[in-house]
Amino acid sequence: ITPYSYHVYLDESEISIDYAPSHQAGIYKISFANDGESKLIINTRNGELAVENGAVSGYQIIDNTPTRIYLYMETAQKSVNEGILTDSKTDYTSKKGSTIVLDFAKEKVIDIRYGISFISAEQAKKNLERDIDSYDIAKVTETGRNCWNQILGKIVVKGGSDDEKALFYTSLYRTYERMINISEDGKYYSAFDGKVHDDNGTPFYTDDWIWDTYRATHPLRILIESEMETDMVKSYIRMAEQSP
Repeated sequence: ITPYSYHVYLDESEISIDYAPSHQAGIYKISFANDGESKLIINTRNGELAVENGAVSGYQIIDNTPTRIYLYMETAQKSVNEGILTDSKTDYTSKKGSTIVLDFAKEKVIDIRYGISFISAEQAKKNLERDIDSYDIAKVTETGRNCWNQILGKIVVKGGSDDEKALFYTSLYRTYERMINISEDGKYYSAFDGKVHDDNGTPFYTDDWIWDTYRATHPLRILIESEMETDMVKSYIRMAEQSP
């Protein structure tokens, strides 16, 4: 695992999985080694999904709140059948439910790309099209790697051991985990009032790790990410204005 890629091999199922994230989208390459049928099962624990011509869209409700996270997903390979899973049986006549099944028969490699959104499934598709324009996982991985090298390269360390440098840059990487920019093409969903707002050119950030981040993380960003930190402070003001 790296900040820009993930790989795992499921030994019992003989399935190799590669993954690379983008800003509001992601891409998978799933390789099947055994002779069985290749299927994808996509489910939402609290929401609804639909499938049409191999594209899956829908939403999941977060923690029984009004907040929904939307999905739009498509595959490079064409599924031979699609339906929903009910009571451990696949109903290929239905196209909407909580669990979608895509049957790829004997296909050995499945390339998947998807977008997510807090606004709508249509916006999730736009986010995907903006972030990832192909099924080339190596290209997405390299783009992510270059982004992280540029960001972490803002501070150049001289001296110290390799272990000390690894500790420093790991800590610096973690300062970029939060807050999160959730603006989507000039709009954002606010969980504070449950509405979609125009960001008016200022990205909306949320989901801060408030525990002691004011001691070092936010002051550090003032030095190396002043514009981002200013947008975060403005986001806190918006949160207060939108809170009941």
